[in-house]
Amino acid sequence: MLEAGVPVVYFYISDAHDNELGPSLSPKSTFGPGEAPYVQQLKIYDEAFAKFFDRLAKDGITKENTLFVVTADENDHFVGSAPSPANCDGVNVPCTYTHVGEIDTFMDRLLLTQRQNTTPFLIHSDDAPTFYINGNPGPTDPVTRTLEHDVNALTVVNPITGNNDRLSALLADRAEMKLLHMVPFVADRVPTFTMFGNDNYFNETASVANGKGKDCSQPPACVSEETGFAWNHGDFQKQITRTWFGMVGPGVAKQGRFDGVFSDHTDLRPTVMALVGLKESYVHDGRVLVENLEAHALPDSLSDSLSAYTALAQAYKLINATKGQLGVNSLVAANRAITSDDATYNKFLTTIGAITDQRNALAGQMIGLLDGAAFGNKPIHSGDTVEDLVQQARKLNDKVEDMAGH
Repeated sequence: MLEAGVPVVYFYISDAHDNELGPSLSPKSTFGPGEAPYVQQLKIYDEAFAKFFDRLAKDGITKENTLFVVTADENDHFVGSAPSPANCDGVNVPCTYTHVGEIDTFMDRLLLTQRQNTTPFLIHSDDAPTFYINGNPGPTDPVTRTLEHDVNALTVVNPITGNNDRLSALLADRAEMKLLHMVPFVADRVPTFTMFGNDNYFNETASVANGKGKDCSQPPACVSEETGFAWNHGDFQKQITRTWFGMVGPGVAKQGRFDGVFSDHTDLRPTVMALVGLKESYVHDGRVLVENLEAHALPDSLSDSLSAYTALAQAYKLINATKGQLGVNSLVAANRAITSDDATYNKFLTTIGAITDQRNALAGQMIGLLDGAAFGNKPIHSGDTVEDLVQQARKLNDKVEDMAGH
């Protein structure tokens, strides 16, 4: 596509930890870290990348004239037993595993067995399943409150470690999901609540064929090790939310590894757009990562506003990013309220609604200034407006931090 003159190309690289080459590589469908076929496949990937970039260079497409961005849409972690031998590194000593597989559960059958809860519901199968209770009861409805408490109480025996694990780590109701930007415009798509779960488990509901309506004393098992998949991505845990991106090309600072700025995927597109000089008809949810760019490559209104822009952008991410401090602390506070008594929960609903409204208004002001500087030829000048918005963001974050008990 690049050789044909297509100026912007997006493509996806398949996971290296699953067997992408078939029986010629291994009879297994997925690998543990350091297993010999995994290492072999990584070498093949490296060779393919080298050929790809060599071919581009022969066509005159290099980092001197082309912007390249590489990132991960999610980070996975291995679900399986400890490696053997203990000193294996995959390079000098190959690793082997007794257990290679994520753990699957049937939530409805576990609820029937452990809590005698027969409430009909559907979920989006995941390690962070969203629950849709039949009849769409409200957040304070006893049916909703009971199911939330029962989901929070579920425990299972881990088939790999033998430990007794809790399935739920944090619960988010509709009010919290709204703060976390998880509520779509289509009302029928709004879940009743979300369970951010133990990240070693993939949660489903049973169908008629595999035991719907049965308790866990009957086959098939309510908890089982899945041999076809061994890597789970988590949901709020660090391995999915502390990911990476690499960027090289005209205007990108040549500074090597850089861990000093909080960002997320919403920031990549405005950063690319600012570097290549394009504009959109809408306001981005993210901001330009000016800390990683050379000022001369930016629009004049942005390069003239770097100090004010940076301070405002970092405060904006603090309160508006789903995994910013405000978002993380609000999820902890939400879980505490949801799993508590009704009086505590009702108080939380009143408080979190006001906080979300305040956050949205404040973030709207901030992104208006940020987008104007990046794409509207409107420089931001340091002064009372920027400083006031930054202080408001910090105070709001402190309030939610207190709610979380941190």
